Amino acid sequence: MKLPEFLEKQLVDFVRIYKKFYQKTFSVTLLLTIVFFLIGFVLFGASIYPNKLKVKPEILWSFFWNRYSDGGRYCLGDMIKIVSIFFIAFFAISFYKSKRAGGEISYFGFGRLFKGVSPGDLISLFVVLLAACLADYLLVQLEYLSSANLQSQHSSWVIKQAVFHIRIFLPLLLFAFICAWRLGELEEFSMKKLLLAYIALWLFNEFSYETMVWARAHVFAVVLLPFYNTGYYFGLENILSIPVTAFYFLGYSSAMVNSLQILEIGAEDENLGILDGVDADN
Repeated sequence: MKLPEFLEKQLVDFVRIYKKFYQKTFSVTLLLTIVFFLIGFVLFGASIYPNKLKVKPEILWSFFWNRYSDGGRYCLGDMIKIVSIFFIAFFAISFYKSKRAGGEISYFGFGRLFKGVSPGDLISLFVVLLAACLADYLLVQLEYLSSANLQSQHSSWVIKQAVFHIRIFLPLLLFAFICAWRLGELEEFSMKKLLLAYIALWLFNEFSYETMVWARAHVFAVVLLPFYNTGYYFGLENILSIPVTAFYFLGYSSAMVNSLQILEIGAEDENLGILDGVDADN
């Protein structure tokens, strides 16, 4: 499959999955987001930040796009994005299993959510969660050692940027492949699948970043103007960010699962029920 064909199918799926399932799944994704935020606030409160950091993060969204580990000291807040991907993967496995079971989904409620996830799925997800957190810690140490031992500042900068990028996308790719494996959509691993899954995840990750920035600057800042000089501003901003974060579940799920499903030999549209009218040729 050529890249333009893949992009067409993936972008069509982004649109159709929201059009068909956003309202039907919102209550579940909202609940998962609330649970994730509660865990995130624990990590947020337990975080130790670098002394050189002038402004400490005030909302959980800060940890979605920034990393605060420095000098070999790991910041627990850096795990917040990884934990969010765990909940997205949990939802993705249950959602796609429900689609595969056949029949029209009029409402994807809590019963369907927990029914669609087996003990084996949970164990696999927790193993990947631990592996992703360990890899994140090791990458922080790698960055520190490279900075401490390389003479060239440019070389250190290049490694720092590479490590930062890997820390963003490695957890997404790990959870994408475990979801595809648990769903039976991953017959074998290939670099082509890795590359196209990365492209799909990069596309939606950039979309979510830009919409988050836009929402903070043009919606939250306006709505919360009366509270700007009070101690409630950032707390209210965290609350407002919950439904927006819940909105991203379907998109990330599509990027994690559909991007790999597209490439599987013999894949049929009705397997997931979200590529209606789009050829699944490989």
